[in-house]
Amino acid sequence: GTYQDVPTISRSLFSPATFVACVTWLALLVASIVWRRRYPLFALAVLWYLAGHLIESTVVPLELYFEHRNYMPIIGPLFALCSFLFLYSAPVRRAAGILVPVLAFVSAGFLYSFASLSGDPSSAIRYWAARYPGSERAVTRLIGYQVREEGVLRGLQTIDMFVRTHPEFAYLRLPALKLLCKHGPDLDHRGFIGQIERELPKVRFTYTAAEMLSDLFDTVADSTCKEVSAETVASLAAMLRTNPRYTNEPLYNYNYQKMLAAIARQQGNHAATRDHLQQAIRHWPSPELNTLMVAALGRAGEYEAARAFIDDADTRGPANPFKAEMWHRDLDLLREYIRNLELLAASQAEMNREVGY
Repeated sequence: GTYQDVPTISRSLFSPATFVACVTWLALLVASIVWRRRYPLFALAVLWYLAGHLIESTVVPLELYFEHRNYMPIIGPLFALCSFLFLYSAPVRRAAGILVPVLAFVSAGFLYSFASLSGDPSSAIRYWAARYPGSERAVTRLIGYQVREEGVLRGLQTIDMFVRTHPEFAYLRLPALKLLCKHGPDLDHRGFIGQIERELPKVRFTYTAAEMLSDLFDTVADSTCKEVSAETVASLAAMLRTNPRYTNEPLYNYNYQKMLAAIARQQGNHAATRDHLQQAIRHWPSPELNTLMVAALGRAGEYEAARAFIDDADTRGPANPFKAEMWHRDLDLLREYIRNLELLAASQAEMNREVGY
């Protein structure tokens, strides 16, 4: 299920287990195509299963493992198996007639127990955290429940215990710092920050680390937290970037530069804002960054530069036709925004001249 321990990640096609798996799947794929007329049920099982897993087996950045992704892909192999059993000899058909109802009954019992547990969220959260104590997802849900129902201190204690046991998840101290800032803004957080700085260079990779830093930055920007400023958050983000798992990761660097741009904008440094946005765009172009860049140029009165940026962005839209359509539509709206902003500035300047006259 979703709370099982983190699967082993293979980083080489030539590691023994990965190589054998690749060769086996390639052989099954070739066999299912070559012998599709002689063994149609076998071909259906293999091709259906592979087609059902195309999404997370390609370039879409989904999490590595979710058992429920097998729900649709497994239909093909199960249909092929049932068809084979009922089309085989009479003894096999009789055995299948007994086996299939038994399996259906067992599956129904499992579904009932799972649904009953899921219907009681507090019990489910505690059960999954106890059943899979090494699961970040299970423990994170438990922490959220504890913060809501048992108090912030209980949630912070669970984070600390979990990170001490599993230091590879030490990035969970980032939301812990956010909680401390919200519920103990006058406390001295320097020791805790130093602990985070020592641990971040060794944590495992997660896409949510950037979100954690962004949430912490928003909390710090909206309130006063002793010894924790926007520059502190930027320093933690830079420390995480020294981790080899994050150094060259485009999406993390995109979020990192976007956060630096927000800090520079908060400080009124237009040049730095523009520079960080340009670096973020180089890592991961997005409509959001287009909007932020055009807005920054518009606020600075650099209308020609804004139009030049929009024209350049028009030439590097996404390859996906649906995303490309939205990309160009958003750029047209940004052109209109700059046009209206320029007209408003000209009108304001004219009014100022008349008043001065």
